[in-house]
Amino acid sequence: MVPEQEHYRKKGQQYEFDKLTQSYGVLNRLSENIIDLISDKAPYDTIKGKYSIWMDKYEMFIEQHQNIMPKIGHEADKESYMMVFQERDESLREIKRSIENYFNAIREENKQTQRSRSVISKRSSQLSRSSLSSLRLKEEQKRVELETKLAALKRKKDIELAKLKLKLEEEELQLDTDIAIADAKTKLLDKYENLELESNSTHVSEVESIPKKSDIVQKPAVNYNKFGGNPLEYRKFYRQFQARIVANTDNEEEKMTYLEQFTYGEASKVVSGFSHLIGEHAYSAAIKQLEERYGDTEVIANAFIKRALEWPTIQAGDSRSLDDFSLFLIECENAAASMEAMRILEYSENIKRLMMKLPFYFHDRWRNVVMRTKEKKESVTFTHFVQFVKQEAKKGQRPNLWKYSGFCKTE
Repeated sequence: MVPEQEHYRKKGQQYEFDKLTQSYGVLNRLSENIIDLISDKAPYDTIKGKYSIWMDKYEMFIEQHQNIMPKIGHEADKESYMMVFQERDESLREIKRSIENYFNAIREENKQTQRSRSVISKRSSQLSRSSLSSLRLKEEQKRVELETKLAALKRKKDIELAKLKLKLEEEELQLDTDIAIADAKTKLLDKYENLELESNSTHVSEVESIPKKSDIVQKPAVNYNKFGGNPLEYRKFYRQFQARIVANTDNEEEKMTYLEQFTYGEASKVVSGFSHLIGEHAYSAAIKQLEERYGDTEVIANAFIKRALEWPTIQAGDSRSLDDFSLFLIECENAAASMEAMRILEYSENIKRLMMKLPFYFHDRWRNVVMRTKEKKESVTFTHFVQFVKQEAKKGQRPNLWKYSGFCKTE
């Protein structure tokens, strides 16, 4: 267990890191403001004033860094801190260079314009009327060259602005990631603090308290069913996962880890496609994709129908296979109550195809059921067929009852 003094020292150190991160965020927002002013062609003095504020904030950022360095005790912490600081400082220096390049471009543009006007004015005063027309042509050519250079300079300025804006967007993404990491570390420290308080309280009282969901997570049993991509198994898997994992887990990262653990085959490939996202986004996106791919009623209905129509023919006397077929038909009947696409099993042609899965001597019995139903002016439905198979499967189990009861069945 971490000693209390060291624990609070780490929290103070984390507090200093967070302050530095906030200063870095302020600098990034100021940088974006300057870029917007440049894009809107704001007055030069306004942009320069904002840049002066930016420089003050940057110097404060450097001072905070110099104050933090001596307070970091462990070399590993110091190396980790320096890696992050150097990356941020290099980014800020790049922004500083880009803004200064903009100022240099503006100054160079003003110099070019002033130089062009000065040359034209000086030479015009020295020319005589006889050579005015020829020199004017030359000056026009010179002006065209200068305007071409000016246009190229403006284009270069726009490119620098685009680079700077892209750099700021990258830094903003990195900043969001750093903040998320800092929040996670803070939560971890708070968790250790709660565990320390709980361990101290056990010496005061022996009364057992009900554990909180955030303190003790009910881990799944070893025999938890994994999901491999069969739509017929998706609803069962989803209910178990929600009841035994999600209901006992508050951390989105942990939910994603369990989801990766309890999927295989095609389903595992679907989940792995979101493993590079941040946990809170990865889990919700992966579950949504699984729901669309395997939980859609059309997909599940088609899987039921395909399996029913492709069921192997049952051999005569195979009561176990007949019972399995009966249980599956009951499952199809229950699914049809909530899936419109399952109504296709009501077609007489499909009922006939299902009847052909039964042994030959069942065919006459089924025809008798059909005739009695029609005599009642009723339509033959899939439910009639399910009830018929259910009854025949039940009859097939009776010989086993006689066998295990110790009596002989008399004819």
